[in-house]
Amino acid sequence: MNQIEIPQVLKNEKTRLGLLLEEIKDRPIGEYSLGLVSVPHRENSQIRSSRNLVMKSMDIQLSGQFPKGKVYDILDQYATHPVIQTGDHCELIYDPQTFLNNFIYHMGASRLDLKFLLTQQCSTPRMIQYRNPLIGPGVLKLPEGDYRLVNRSKKSLIRSNVATVGQVTYTMKPETPGVHTPLPQILQEMKGTKFQSAVEAFLFTNNLIWNSIKMDRKQNLVLFDESLSSDIVAGMIEDSHHPLRSLLFDPECSRVFREEIDQFAKSPECLMIKTTTDFFWGKHKEALVALQLSEDGTYLRARIKEQGFQLEFNPKSIANALRSRVLYPNLFISMLAISIFPGNTVIGGASQYEYAPEVQKILKSTIARLGLLTTSETNDVTVSNLSRMANVVSLSHPICGEILRMDKGTDFSQWESELASSTVGRALGDYSNFDYFNSYFANRRKRISKE
Repeated sequence: MNQIEIPQVLKNEKTRLGLLLEEIKDRPIGEYSLGLVSVPHRENSQIRSSRNLVMKSMDIQLSGQFPKGKVYDILDQYATHPVIQTGDHCELIYDPQTFLNNFIYHMGASRLDLKFLLTQQCSTPRMIQYRNPLIGPGVLKLPEGDYRLVNRSKKSLIRSNVATVGQVTYTMKPETPGVHTPLPQILQEMKGTKFQSAVEAFLFTNNLIWNSIKMDRKQNLVLFDESLSSDIVAGMIEDSHHPLRSLLFDPECSRVFREEIDQFAKSPECLMIKTTTDFFWGKHKEALVALQLSEDGTYLRARIKEQGFQLEFNPKSIANALRSRVLYPNLFISMLAISIFPGNTVIGGASQYEYAPEVQKILKSTIARLGLLTTSETNDVTVSNLSRMANVVSLSHPICGEILRMDKGTDFSQWESELASSTVGRALGDYSNFDYFNSYFANRRKRISKE
């Protein structure tokens, strides 16, 4: 895709992103950021029930991290303003996109005088996702070169997922030959620090970095990982009246649900939804493996037999496995739990902006066949604009250089002022942030041509 043509191609391919970019290109980012965090009032018994489960899960996760009074304040904000940023992939916020997700969120939140930025960082990706160049949460990319963050070999990191990596020590080992430039002081002081898990290391460090820099009316960054979605899903399937329990475990509902997912994933309309794993990922050593529901619906098994994963498929067994981090919800189930059923606004990237409505469409078609929810409840869980996009600054923008060089006391107030008055179109420049959509389009064409 020619970068000059990116907006038009996205529009021609009938993406929601293409229509959004056309709509917002002349809008100041300050104004746009306010729209990200503005939420309509929606409430019914199903939404209330699901939000109560979210609050319970948040409470458990936050207790021990913060004093009780602060936990109550966080939960109070969520109750009145159910917004969660879900675009991060657990990289340290020296990664420009990770930083910008939270920075743009901050810009909108500060305009509403919100005190906290609630962010769930996705912990299911591989520690290293690409070998050449090295990309992934296990790698820190700075102007002077790449650094391997923890005391694991590249081979090990390529095979492992963030969520499943146990005890680690920060080594910050240079991966680029000839790198002798000292790390930023924030990171230099972290060398040699041990953590019980990779997730703990990354969340702790991101909070530390955020607390070390300056910006106007900066909010507290409240970080979760995929264990939040896991606990919410567990709570939903433990509730005998929750629709997610029926969708997964009622034989007829489950059959129809899987049928609707498969049919949509094969359709020309589908851009993002994949059927890589059935509902969940299973932990095998320090990796997450794809699972398959047995024909009779009684077991979840690893799709690759040699991985040896097997688990009874019933509410109690699955809930326990989620809470013990043996299972993690796939993207589809996680989106249902963190956003769609509780009616939470989620701020993410361009991909999420596309796949969240796909999840809603599948849910709506499933409900239509089964009559699981009332018309009003169906309208609430399929309402448009639950997913918002924070990806409105080009990764070639000058602010990204400042992000890569930030250290204790770095002040982003001036950058915030400049971005607030800049239009989205100007900040995105050549729109190269979205060039990766080419692979989605190619995969869709390939899939359709095989039919």
